[in-house]
Amino acid sequence: MKKSLFRSMIKQICIPILIFALLFVPISGMTSITAKAYNPPSNLCTDAKGAILIDGKYGNVLFEKNSNNRLYPASTTKILTALLIIENGDLDDTVTVGDEVKKIPWDSSKANLKVGEQIPLRDILMGLMLPSGNDAALTGAVYIGRKINNNSSVSVDDAISSFCKLMNDRAKQLGASNSNFTNPHGYHDPNHYTTAKDLAIIAREAMKNQTFREVVATNNYKTGDISVLGGEGSKTNITHEWANSNCLLNKTINKYYYPYATGIKTGYTSDAGYCLVSSASKDGLDLISVVLNSNEKDRWVYSKGLFEYGFNNFKYHDLVSKEDIIHTSKVEGQGLNQPDILHAIAAEEFNDIVNKDDINKITQKIVWDDKFISESQNGEMLKILSSISKDQIIGKALYTLDENHIAEINLKAGEDIRKRTFADDIIYFLYKNYKYFIAFLILILLIRAKLHSKKRKRRKRKISKNK
Repeated sequence: MKKSLFRSMIKQICIPILIFALLFVPISGMTSITAKAYNPPSNLCTDAKGAILIDGKYGNVLFEKNSNNRLYPASTTKILTALLIIENGDLDDTVTVGDEVKKIPWDSSKANLKVGEQIPLRDILMGLMLPSGNDAALTGAVYIGRKINNNSSVSVDDAISSFCKLMNDRAKQLGASNSNFTNPHGYHDPNHYTTAKDLAIIAREAMKNQTFREVVATNNYKTGDISVLGGEGSKTNITHEWANSNCLLNKTINKYYYPYATGIKTGYTSDAGYCLVSSASKDGLDLISVVLNSNEKDRWVYSKGLFEYGFNNFKYHDLVSKEDIIHTSKVEGQGLNQPDILHAIAAEEFNDIVNKDDINKITQKIVWDDKFISESQNGEMLKILSSISKDQIIGKALYTLDENHIAEINLKAGEDIRKRTFADDIIYFLYKNYKYFIAFLILILLIRAKLHSKKRKRRKRKISKNK
């Protein structure tokens, strides 16, 4: 009985509170133009465990499927590894390959680096991203790990550990907070995971770097002669030739070629499945796609489908450009010899990626700063409430799409306008009624002359009597 009574009391208290919260607590904030849900084709990424499509410029999500689910990245890990090598290393440095290359598992993908190679860091980057060399990943990680510790004697394990810490710190800095990296190559580890969204965030940052873009867009690469140090100071020379594992880039040997593809990285382990982080550009629109835990064929098909969906439905749109005249209106309440028209000018720009069908649905509303301006009752004129200086912020333009607030732009005055004063009112009244004013002056002068004439006559009479 006591438990039943207690449950009844909880329901009576909590349910009204919940209803009140749902009905009356406001949900506010600004939404991206792309925040509303669209209806992508039903065959996009049907068998992938996680997927996402974002634009490269703003990072807006155009499509997602389980994008926040933790999954294994396999060799797509190397996107972050490459970014850190570029950011923290000198690509012209010569790196001596060490025993770290012996640490890769036998079934790893390899760049076939040899112990003792004296190879430019730039070539390590190519060996990392094109053939997906786990040996290149470890060599690059050891180089960076020792560099950030400012100690070339740091052990291989400690250097790799430092690099992995750098990976996790950089990921969190970018906002990829649902990831954990335990190695620089992506070979399976239960504690090495990420999400489709996190990988998209990392890839977007990497694609901002010109060197990274050039590397991931390269189909084939051949190194120059590389010296290999042997025993007793002996040297031999070797070269490496690497082909990019990204089928979207190569039109000569596969059916998965996509003409707008610009990168980025493949991945596979038995636990991660077939993965692909890819990028494409068309008509000025940059897209990044992530497909995780798919099958060998469909990762290409799904990625191309995501790109086609993006290119067919979205475009970059300049909603407002800085210095655009947003509104022009006649004004009242201004001083004499002041402008009778006010131009409200955009103090900033706003552009975004938008569904092509939504461009004409975006609405604009202007809210004036009531310290300076109010609208007349008929809305045809603006009343000046306080003097305005050119470039002073006088209000905001609010933009809405399907009742979602998507942008707020400050508006500045296009000209100085002084508020009318009492002195202006007097001068204005006299100006408007100058005929009456002149008649009044003439009347005053006539009266004054009459009075003056009478005064003179009285004075003459007084003088005559005295004589």
